[in-house]
Amino acid sequence: MAAEKRTEFESVKSVQKDGSRITDASVQKPAALAKPLIVFGMGRSGTRMCANILNNSRDVELQGEIGGAVGSKMMAWLVSVATQKQAPEPNRMYGLARSAFRDSTPSRPMVRPRARWFGHKTPRHERHFARYEAIFNDPALEPHYVYCLRNPFHVWRSYRIMPWNKFKTVGAFLEAWIRSVKTYERMIKEAPAGFISSTWMRWSGLLTCWAGSNPTCSLPWA
Repeated sequence: MAAEKRTEFESVKSVQKDGSRITDASVQKPAALAKPLIVFGMGRSGTRMCANILNNSRDVELQGEIGGAVGSKMMAWLVSVATQKQAPEPNRMYGLARSAFRDSTPSRPMVRPRARWFGHKTPRHERHFARYEAIFNDPALEPHYVYCLRNPFHVWRSYRIMPWNKFKTVGAFLEAWIRSVKTYERMIKEAPAGFISSTWMRWSGLLTCWAGSNPTCSLPWA
């Protein structure tokens, strides 16, 4: 709520600075019934490109990477709130998660109060699938997932040149890649209605309308 109030205030300030007349349309109002949208997959598999393409739509508010200890602690806290005896109603819980995503991203947060979809992109966050399902448990607002799948040979070739690569051997990397794909396969079985998979090569054809020429086009699964 505080983040949305700040957004309204910043919108008003920008209008005043431009010298334009302030109208109801000048101040963005929060969208009702926004649905969660999470992008993940093994690192170096195209999650950033996917999120950037999706964010070309005004209907989407995807935050940047929320990984490491920060991401795990954020998810654990959200689950503890969602599963307590006096858990918030779904609309409040979703708003709390949306604010947490905004506040936890190390990059500049994306703030689009009127977006119909909100979430973030974080490689390997598929391991928190059960937590996402516990947090977003409103049948009318089921979360949607995008898993970016790429050939492991190309993923490893990209990983090994990165200075932050923590995989000491190709064997250790393959174990992590296989765990990620097995989680993806389990997710398809448990949440088939809200799941979208992708390969690196399919994105340009699947989401052409998101490339910037028509940022108001509808989501393929909306």
